[in-house]
Amino acid sequence: MNTRELRKRISALDRSISILQDQLHLLEAEKADLATQLCRSTYPVESLPPEIIVHIFVDYIAALDKPTLFPAFLGVCRTWRQIALGTAGLWNDIVIPWQHPQPDVLLQRWVERAGPRIPLDIYMGLETTEPVLAVLGAHASRWRRLVLRMSMRSTLAVAPGDGSGSWECLEELDVLADLQHAAVLSPVTGLFSAPRLRRVCVHSFPATQFVLPWTQITSLALLNQSLAQCLMIISQTRQLEALHVSLTNRNTSHHPISLVLPALRRFKIERDAVPPILGYMTLPLLTDLDVSGHVDGVISLVMRSGCTITHLRLSHMLMDEDPVYACLRALPGVTHLVVASPRTEDLADFLWTLADASYHTQDPPVILLPMLQSFVLKNCLDVLELESVVRLLETRCRQREGYALPTALLRTFRATWGEDVDEDEGFKDPIPVIKQLVREGLSLQLDMPQYWQSQELNWHMVSVGLSSLRVSCLQIQELKRLD
Repeated sequence: MNTRELRKRISALDRSISILQDQLHLLEAEKADLATQLCRSTYPVESLPPEIIVHIFVDYIAALDKPTLFPAFLGVCRTWRQIALGTAGLWNDIVIPWQHPQPDVLLQRWVERAGPRIPLDIYMGLETTEPVLAVLGAHASRWRRLVLRMSMRSTLAVAPGDGSGSWECLEELDVLADLQHAAVLSPVTGLFSAPRLRRVCVHSFPATQFVLPWTQITSLALLNQSLAQCLMIISQTRQLEALHVSLTNRNTSHHPISLVLPALRRFKIERDAVPPILGYMTLPLLTDLDVSGHVDGVISLVMRSGCTITHLRLSHMLMDEDPVYACLRALPGVTHLVVASPRTEDLADFLWTLADASYHTQDPPVILLPMLQSFVLKNCLDVLELESVVRLLETRCRQREGYALPTALLRTFRATWGEDVDEDEGFKDPIPVIKQLVREGLSLQLDMPQYWQSQELNWHMVSVGLSSLRVSCLQIQELKRLD
């Protein structure tokens, strides 16, 4: 390229650069204008009046599974933080975490934010004593819910700060002890006058050491207690509607007492408490029963009480055994069944029996749980034998000729798995059957183990869950992907 051509090329580049610079100036001007508009813009959430924002905050707090120490909205912006700190209703759920370096300071700060009048819900984990207990006791007249997790040898014996002698706000008391100190103290004493107290849970502390208005309690949990302590307390709580019991050990000693609880509707019994405690009970209104380990004593309880169980939960037990089938035959009114943490080796046989009523050969066969409408398998430990599941759904979701027809048809089936499920292969494709049952109204949910949720959805997933779908009703269009 000679000098003339070089100069010509340089001139062309200068013109191109000038054009690009003009375009750049235009773009920069447009950017500056847009930035100015952005600075002047108001986001919809910022245009809301503080009263609406407060309602949003309150709904957010109410939707939490458990209280939180530092609500997330405190760190969004200064406006939100100021609104939150100035709203007393956001600070009545007071959380004092275990091993906090200054629990008394934190408690006092929350109480001040909650204002002087709002009832307090307090959740505390404590390893030390006096400073925080002094603050706690000073506001005893405002307790609405008190949840204590305690590891100490001190007693919280308090009087209302207003001198009234009444804990007029207290509705719920929940106390858990460190097991090594369970036999030596009662952390709360002197609650003689608590007219609203209805719910009490005592875990590992001797319940008989508590001075509470037991006669007015409607919901009671006595956990890790002796049989004698349980019977003594329950005998004073004739208004109970819900009861949860677990014993420190299996006690076969007899106590000359008979307990009639005329209002009890929900009863949960842990493992070794099942046979000892049931023999003392008469529960005419019982409808919701949760037993763990074995079903000994359930039939005699139902016959003695004349009650109708509609909601039954069986946990940690072998299902394909004579006592379980005898129990189910004695409970024909069950509409909702939950089988939690079932033993894998016999679960398939149980499902076949529940599907085909093959346990006792009769003509026509008698169907177990003829009123069953909802069936949940919770925390399964292994992949289900899917043929038994499909057979169960086929037979319980439709009426069948030649059988003693169920009074109700199964309309909800759900299965969840634990984290230790092993993969398997070789299942018969049940998709056509499941599709048709869903079309006919079955609500189906299969929840995946978490560590499989990133995998591509395929047929095998149906045998152990539906990946990340996690819907309460299985959608037909999603199933089409598996054809």
